[in-house]
Amino acid sequence: MTGATESLRRPDKGGIVRNKSPSTAQDYRKRYAGWTRRLSRLRGEPVDIRDLIDDLGRRAPTLMPNSYYLYRAVLVQELEDAVEQGDLTLDGAQALVDRIKPAEGAVIGSKAPLDRTSAGRAKHIRPEGIFAIRAAASDRGTMTYENLAACLNLVSNPAPGRVSCSELGSKAEP
Repeated sequence: MTGATESLRRPDKGGIVRNKSPSTAQDYRKRYAGWTRRLSRLRGEPVDIRDLIDDLGRRAPTLMPNSYYLYRAVLVQELEDAVEQGDLTLDGAQALVDRIKPAEGAVIGSKAPLDRTSAGRAKHIRPEGIFAIRAAASDRGTMTYENLAACLNLVSNPAPGRVSCSELGSKAEP
């Protein structure tokens, strides 16, 4: 990356423009290629970076903020590559970077489902995580933590005739 294309990236909250490792830049290029293929397949026609910028702006409300900023970084990497290859001027690339923003009035992540991952799968805790939390809670020894451990035991080992978590919570703490 040349010093000229560094101006395409915005600084973080500390005012520092962070450098990317070569493997990160390569990952961004790979993601860009996949994104281009997916959008081309959806539209049934070839797409360019302007179409991806519009797609990101349109999808911003349904993306979690971290996903949005990852896709933004992918676009900036592609623009940096285009400037370095001479396919695009620095001013043209800067104009496209300025277009990378959510659609008018949209808020990043405002419609993103909180109970789903970015791939659309349901979020969950693995059994090992439940067991670790249950063990830590039962080691505390207070009634609240014993109730939590019992609830986690119900979650990990459901069986008929067991006491529900709401009934466990009705016990008085010492």
